[in-house]
Amino acid sequence: ACDYEFTPFEALGPDPIDPGQNITHPDCYLDENGSITLSPSGGNSPYTWRWDTTSSTPTGPVDVNISNLSEDTYTVTIMDASGCEETFPFDIIEPEAISVVSTPFSVSCNGESDGSLELDIFGGTPNFIINITSPISYTSPPIPPSFTTPPIFAAGEYEYTLEDANGCVTDVLYF
Repeated sequence: ACDYEFTPFEALGPDPIDPGQNITHPDCYLDENGSITLSPSGGNSPYTWRWDTTSSTPTGPVDVNISNLSEDTYTVTIMDASGCEETFPFDIIEPEAISVVSTPFSVSCNGESDGSLELDIFGGTPNFIINITSPISYTSPPIPPSFTTPPIFAAGEYEYTLEDANGCVTDVLYF
């Protein structure tokens, strides 16, 4: 009988392809300023890539970076020098639209300026600034999503906007 001695071995290969993505989400609801930047590694360089996107960007761009993106899922297929390819989906997510439930508190007596406004803010990116523009001017410091203004308002109708931490501003609101 023959004696054979087998030496185990390990077949080595490159690391899996890593897209090395850097994702920037849109600042405001319905904005189209998101982006995806890739810095691929693993596999065997050099790489080629093909984006499969939705109607907001034509299908098949070959740039390593894509920009002006709205909320959606964007997919890239990266191929290395050996012909190995991997596909990666990336979600671009926008903040929810800013909405508010406001409760005005009336002045205590005719002629007083002690009315206030309670705000419950939804969506956007905290913290918020309230800008009252008419008939008086008042700008708050950054406020949390639930806030009551100081009691400084006389009876009347007031116009205001809300601005979130990303600079997103609501349409004019009234109380």
